[in-house]
Amino acid sequence: MAHNYRGVAYTTKRQLDLAIADFDKALEIEPKMVGTYLNRGAAYYGKRQCDRAIANYNAALKINPSYA
Repeated sequence: MAHNYRGVAYTTKRQLDLAIADFDKALEIEPKMVGTYLNRGAAYYGKRQCDRAIANYNAALKINPSYA
C-alpha cells in the first residue's frame, strides 16, 4: 500500500514518471489491487498516453467488473 500512496502523492505533485514507477512496484507486489490500476491509469492519462490509461482501466475492470 505504501508504494500506491506514494504514487498518489507523486501524481498530485505532477511527478508522473515517479508515480508510475511506484504503481508498477505496488502491482508487482500485489497484482490484484484495483485502485492501483486506476491510479496508474490516471497518471498515464495525465501524460496524455491514453492507450496505456485505457489498458489500466480495463485491467481494473477485469479484476472487478462491478468497480465501474
